[in-house]
Amino acid sequence: MPPAPGSPRFEKALAFVLDHEGRTADEPVGDPDTNWGITQSVYDAFRADRGLPTRPVDSATPDELRTIYWERFWLGGRCDKLPEPVDLIHFDSRVNLGEGTANRMLQTAVGSVLVDGMIGSKTLAAVREQDPTVLGARYCSMRLMRYVTLARSSGRLRQFLRGWSRRVAHLLEQL
Repeated sequence: MPPAPGSPRFEKALAFVLDHEGRTADEPVGDPDTNWGITQSVYDAFRADRGLPTRPVDSATPDELRTIYWERFWLGGRCDKLPEPVDLIHFDSRVNLGEGTANRMLQTAVGSVLVDGMIGSKTLAAVREQDPTVLGARYCSMRLMRYVTLARSSGRLRQFLRGWSRRVAHLLEQL
């Protein structure tokens, strides 16, 4: 079992995510199976890993949600091994865009590693060789381009572009 959440960097990143996620998706076409940014499928996997029966994600306790953020999104993304502010940007990206997409996006932003979606020792070493502010800005730019592409590809998603752009702007303020 990994150590309990509580590092100042994790707490800062979690506060950022929770500020942008909200309790449940309340948009008319949003995902009703989301609670503080945690999807039903992620919650189901969390409970299954612990031998617990499935239940609706909106019944998840604050401790369960916090543990999911810590284990799956922070530690799973190796955010504890990334410099500030890249740790925050990557954590938020994993929550908002999905773990694999965020991992590949970080690797693409680094530019000198194989883009395989696995954050291993080579990716971490390449991250350490870069200026974290420049890398963070590049990562945010890629996120914004991704959101524009999503909005243009689906009229249903276009309504979210302003909020997504605001979220990236708030990340850029952390550089």
